[in-house]
Amino acid sequence: MPETPKRPQAFTWSEVDPLARAEPETRQANAALRDYAAMGPGRSLASLASRHQTDPKAAPTKRLRTLKDWSRRYAWQARVEAVDVAYSKRLAEAELTERLADRRKRIRTYEALRGVAVAALPHVATTDARLAEVARAIDVANRGLAAEYGDDSLTKALAMIGDLVGQEVLQNIAAVIAEGVAV
Repeated sequence: MPETPKRPQAFTWSEVDPLARAEPETRQANAALRDYAAMGPGRSLASLASRHQTDPKAAPTKRLRTLKDWSRRYAWQARVEAVDVAYSKRLAEAELTERLADRRKRIRTYEALRGVAVAALPHVATTDARLAEVARAIDVANRGLAAEYGDDSLTKALAMIGDLVGQEVLQNIAAVIAEGVAV
């Protein structure tokens, strides 16, 4: 009985490092893959062949047909897509980290402003014109914090300030804010 021809094994590559050379990929094919991946969005095998033709010394191949064969055989599209997805995730994570740091900075600033204004309240008479400035600072800080945390924090902040300075002073602040002094 004749032997059944062996099926070629499916090519597998490292998901941790999609551009790493994997057997039976040749060094030339892997070098071309790396060149292809480095082209970024809008890359094409035809563009890669054109680049390789202009600098044949460093090129693993100048032939488009060879590039197409390597691309199919060694899963270039899937590998490059994995690299692109990982890069996009890293960018999104970095952007999110930066946005969270900016948010924390704004929150600390609003809390500091409110803290200074609340600390100034006992030193300002309820009839003093500076009460409007203190009230405005508290209002700006509370509205900023409300924007960062959600509207419920404004109610909690006003209750906390009322506990600290007394309801009468809080009512005077609210009256000043209601008159349109605060932004």
